Amino acid sequence: MRTSLSHRCARFLDARDMLRRAFPFAHAQMIPICAGMAAGQDRPWDAGRLYACRDLIQEETGLFSNFRGAGHLAVITLLALSPAPEERMAFALQGYKVLRTRFYASQYLPLAALLLADWARGRDLDGVAARAEEIYRRMKREHPFLTGSRFCWPCPPIQSRRWWIRWRPATTR
Repeated sequence: MRTSLSHRCARFLDARDMLRRAFPFAHAQMIPICAGMAAGQDRPWDAGRLYACRDLIQEETGLFSNFRGAGHLAVITLLALSPAPEERMAFALQGYKVLRTRFYASQYLPLAALLLADWARGRDLDGVAARAEEIYRRMKREHPFLTGSRFCWPCPPIQSRRWWIRWRPATTR
């Protein structure tokens, strides 16, 4: 037990230091979050893969894209931890387009799209987005002061992932 914990802590510290060197201007709070994601995976972690994923985002999105917002480093990290980053990015862009039809643009919406697109592969992405919008409307109705900011928009797509089984339309059961 102690050995695995110390091994995970060492992976976290290595990832944190590497992220600080690779992205010195990244938001300070994102570095430990991304290092924690990397420490949870037991695979090689190098800056070259991160740079390749950063370049992939730059190729696939525009200069002022929300994929380059506050969650940029988290998106890079999630892509780098993926065995097929190009495929994952394609699904994320598809999910982002669907979510943009139902939610306002936000710098956190690409991260929600990435997580949702991973989960919703092979499912009706528009149905999942519709469920996310329904959850958001319910949240807004019950808690109007807590759901007014742009930071709440990624929450319903992620919550719809949990409740999809229970609330999915009868046509998909």
